[in-house]
Amino acid sequence: MENTETAEEKVQHFKEYVEVQVQIIKLKAADKASGIASLVISNMIIAVVAAMASVILSVAAGFYFSYLVGSYTKGFLIVGGFYFLLVILLLIFRGPLLANGIRNKILAAILS
Repeated sequence: MENTETAEEKVQHFKEYVEVQVQIIKLKAADKASGIASLVISNMIIAVVAAMASVILSVAAGFYFSYLVGSYTKGFLIVGGFYFLLVILLLIFRGPLLANGIRNKILAAILS
């Protein structure tokens, strides 16, 4: 069986192959980018809703503790103290809890 393809035809086929590979890479990159963008946007929506719920629940907790202790100031200080303690714990454990978790999610989205 003899190969009758000329050098020019081989070069043309190679050029077409390279163009197809470039298109595939572009499509894969677009797929990854859209996946990451949708993940970021959905997480932002969840964060906004969670923040609104947190504010409402915090005000409710402030009034509840105010009712229990008989003072608005003390009730809202209890809620504020809880958030201050939460901030301290997040600062202490931000590496293992926050940074590593966020990094792993980003890498999983990119490598999937």
